[in-house]
Amino acid sequence: MEISSQKVIQILQKIIALIERSQMLGSDLYWRDLFVYILNKLNAPHELDSIARTILKAYGGMGTLSDYWIEKDGKIMEEDKQLQELLNDLCIICQNILTKK
Repeated sequence: MEISSQKVIQILQKIIALIERSQMLGSDLYWRDLFVYILNKLNAPHELDSIARTILKAYGGMGTLSDYWIEKDGKIMEEDKQLQELLNDLCIICQNILTKK
């Protein structure tokens, strides 16, 4: 089954919306801007494999998406669970794009 760019776009739109509900400080702005940049790339002629590799580079290690959560007023937001599920889905989809599953 080939994965379409549309699936990645849908997930990115949901992630961006969740991030924008947070306080939008520091890393929130960084991740939001990165996802908006990638979303813009997906809405233009693109190579999905290249975009999947770019996204996967954001996972793993300290200070990466693997460590990211959203908060408001110093507390992890209830929506963080949904964000974590979306980030996990995005990672799996990108891995599958590169392995053509």
